Amino acid sequence: MLTLEETIFVNRDNYAEIKVINGQDDQPVDFAGATRMVLSFAESDEVVDTDVNSGAIDWAQGLGVIRFKLGGLSLPVGERAARLVVYDPGHTNGQVVVHEGGLSTLKMTFSDV
Repeated sequence: MLTLEETIFVNRDNYAEIKVINGQDDQPVDFAGATRMVLSFAESDEVVDTDVNSGAIDWAQGLGVIRFKLGGLSLPVGERAARLVVYDPGHTNGQVVVHEGGLSTLKMTFSDV
């Protein structure tokens, strides 16, 4: 299992970036058709939804790259396991792409530095 670790600086303009690779063919996931992304955290009610905060998650770079621009969202300092759900025309109920039990996991640390 691969754990991706990213730091989010609260009240700063930095972004965190991950690259999502398809586990079946080791190719970057194509998010070109994505219409929405929702990031949530294990054992927490905090949710970042691009339907609410359109600039918080950016997948326009292509090649499986996702940028999280969460510094301005006032999320509490601390470490959290993250889940990412992606919506597109073929997955109208969302498809879980990253979660704490998957092949790749995402741990985000929110820091007030």
